[in-house]
Amino acid sequence: MATSTESLPPPGWDREGLDGLLNAFPEGRLSEIVGPRSSGGGSLLLALLARAASRGGLVALVDGADAFDPETAARAGLDLRALLWVRCGGRLPPAWSAADLLARCPGFAAVALDLGTAGSAAPRPSPATRDGQRRRARGLGAPRARVLDRRAPAHPSRRARLRSPRAPFPLRPAPGHARARLAHRVADVTRIACLFIPGDDERIKPALLEIALRHSPSVEDGGPGIVYLDLGGLERLWGGEEEIARRLHRAARELDAAARIGIAGSRAGARFAARAGGDVTIVPPGLDARQLGLAPLALLGLGPEMAARLGRWGIRTLGELADLPVSGLAERLGNEGPRLQRLARGEDATPLRLWTPPPVFEESADCSWGVETLEPLGDLVAGLAEMLCARLRRHELSADAFEWTCRLADRAVHEGACAPAAPLADSAAAAALLRASLEARPPRAAVEAITLRARPVRVGNVQPRFDEPPRPSPRLLTAALARLSVLVGARGIGSPVILDTHRPDAVRMTPFLLPSPQPSPQRGEGARNPSKENRNPLPHRGRGQGEGAILAVRRMRPPRSVEVILAAGAPAHLRAAGLAGRIIAGAGPWRVSGEWWTEAPFVQDEWDVELDDGTLCRLVRAGRGWRLEAVYD
Repeated sequence: MATSTESLPPPGWDREGLDGLLNAFPEGRLSEIVGPRSSGGGSLLLALLARAASRGGLVALVDGADAFDPETAARAGLDLRALLWVRCGGRLPPAWSAADLLARCPGFAAVALDLGTAGSAAPRPSPATRDGQRRRARGLGAPRARVLDRRAPAHPSRRARLRSPRAPFPLRPAPGHARARLAHRVADVTRIACLFIPGDDERIKPALLEIALRHSPSVEDGGPGIVYLDLGGLERLWGGEEEIARRLHRAARELDAAARIGIAGSRAGARFAARAGGDVTIVPPGLDARQLGLAPLALLGLGPEMAARLGRWGIRTLGELADLPVSGLAERLGNEGPRLQRLARGEDATPLRLWTPPPVFEESADCSWGVETLEPLGDLVAGLAEMLCARLRRHELSADAFEWTCRLADRAVHEGACAPAAPLADSAAAAALLRASLEARPPRAAVEAITLRARPVRVGNVQPRFDEPPRPSPRLLTAALARLSVLVGARGIGSPVILDTHRPDAVRMTPFLLPSPQPSPQRGEGARNPSKENRNPLPHRGRGQGEGAILAVRRMRPPRSVEVILAAGAPAHLRAAGLAGRIIAGAGPWRVSGEWWTEAPFVQDEWDVELDDGTLCRLVRAGRGWRLEAVYD
């Protein structure tokens, strides 16, 4: 379906007309937007992409003319995080191949191919054939000139039976009976130490684990600033609990950190003692509830609703919660009430979850003869990737980044990295990604040794929602991005991020990543509020945005040099390659400057002008020269 914008009002000025045009594009069909310059085709394309992204879909734009302006797109409502921007640098054959490749990758809500003026077969009619053009040239009250200054519980019986050769006995989950007595017996024989450092500095966590492992083989990572140690059987090695606590405190002081040590009969009791006590707090066996009774209730880490409810009851300390009737607490709070009461008494029979060092996912290969070409090097990397992915799958992990280090024949080191669009453990997709990355940045000499590393992450299995649009398969998307990087280069694909600066066209490309699934209000996960999300920070450009839709900007990269004739200090006529005419309306100048404190400051004056053939463009004067920076569409 081809839609011509020749006889339609430009969407940049007519919001109602734009909404009507959007309904003319059916889903699942191939549509074409054709029209001359400044006829509104660019604004219509941005509106289509913004509508598809606003519905939760991912969109792709193959920019054959390298004219896409991310700032204008963000102002038009397009979430740039949902956009895959493929920059072809003005080369049309790679643009056609990239569009065909993305069209064969299912899951995108919209795939757009922008060919620029090369894809338009409708030339701009001459001024003599346009009725009313001369009437608009008489003054700045023309319709187009009005907008130039608007920049725009498991078992059913709930019983567990512990069977012995003699007779079974029931273990009921009713609070205050057999489980409580079992917790007391466990606390009498278990001694846990908690090493606590206030704050959530993750950089100190490896040092805390090292200190704990020097004293005990049974260590648990309790979260930011918390490490648990099992002190069972350590008296003969280090002495009594007081001596162990002093050794731990002395080792932590070497880190210049205000550490606290708590020792009790359970994990919860040791944590409460460390957080509520002094530098060293030792709770005698069997006295956890008595010693911790004055500690504040906030140590339990309650949610806002539970904290407010207990506050209305006048419960402020752990002891006050521990003294409440068990049956009444269970009637009012359910199973959560007795659980919190057992924690307030220091009764926690949960064993330590022993910390183990994370596995290192790294594979190496030596090539004493040297690999000089990319094809055997790619085969070698593919073999290493297959071994890494097999190890990742055995650990139920995925890789969100790959890094490699090559030792070259000239004793130099070649390093590189790449990141898939989504964490993966598929060897074929990883091999394709690594081959494309090596082709985009090959080593400069023969490779004698190579080491490939994968950064592991654990990806949970999330069932897709029925009200969400489909997403591309991570495996297919990774393979498509790898082929795109071969076509246009690794730096030409990604999601644009607008930099916080006044410099025009200040954009940085970031890797395109599949977003995490949206929370479902039906599952109680919270609703998504797009109005509160930061799509992209937009720097203030010093001009009002105006009302209505945003007029699209097609940038010239690099800007074209133009010849401008001035009349009374304002542009009156311009001539450039492929564009010339008399200026019938204009607005400006606007002074744009900044970064004067750096080695590359910038200052320029911008004009928005309309030619006699209806073309709207932006002129820039920097120093004594004029440049054509963009064309409005």
